Amino acid sequence: MSFLNKDNIHIICYENISEQELAQKALLKSKFIKSNFEFETNFLIEDDLKNINETNKFFNKNIAYHISSLIK
Repeated sequence: MSFLNKDNIHIICYENISEQELAQKALLKSKFIKSNFEFETNFLIEDDLKNINETNKFFNKNIAYHISSLIK
């Protein structure tokens, strides 16, 4: 992703979360983005279609895209 400034890339990782939180991972990511980057243009590059759909639903617009869309 050479077209992105490295200072603008944030990796959201949820390795050590409970089973209950795991079920709500897409919502956790959306809330994190909203609370930390609300006034910026946001794109979430994701590999899980459930998380993409839930994130786009949360924001009521497309900000989440499958990682394969970077390959074009």
